[in-house]
Amino acid sequence: MTTGQQLTAMIERRLDIGFIRSPKKPATAPSVKVLHLVEDPLVVVLPPGHPLGKQRVPISISFLAGEPFVMHPREIGTGVYDQVIELCQRAGFMPHVAQEARETPTIVGLVATGLGVGIVPASLRSVKVKGVRYRPLEEKEARSSMWLVLRADRSSPQEAMFATLAQKHSIRSLKVGVVEA
Repeated sequence: MTTGQQLTAMIERRLDIGFIRSPKKPATAPSVKVLHLVEDPLVVVLPPGHPLGKQRVPISISFLAGEPFVMHPREIGTGVYDQVIELCQRAGFMPHVAQEARETPTIVGLVATGLGVGIVPASLRSVKVKGVRYRPLEEKEARSSMWLVLRADRSSPQEAMFATLAQKHSIRSLKVGVVEA
């Protein structure tokens, strides 16, 4: 479910627990509570042979001006789309979206074919595609978070235990290094 679909299902009591990715705490209805789970830096996904793939230092998003981008569609609500647009605009350009894909593995696969560059949360660099390079972004605000969403008005013992375990085992910050695929 998209972020919007999850929040609607929560309000309509069709969903007990949801996961949302957003750079900051999402605005929700009073009947929904949001718990922070993981903060995740964004990384650029580069196709095989891309000159920036050889760099071992973080890349400024301004270096991506003029590159075609492969991104999630805005309407699926991951929060990353708006964040990437904002980062690019701050760097003085509007990204040219060459292709959209709903799933991160598809984005990485399309980048691997040379269709463009992508920007994804660092935790998703586990998507291994031969030749693709993941590089950290220089911008400190290039961070995304995962949020656990629960109904605020009631919590079953199972929901409470799930929330406790999710928070207990969440990673508060991730170190991003150079990852070769």
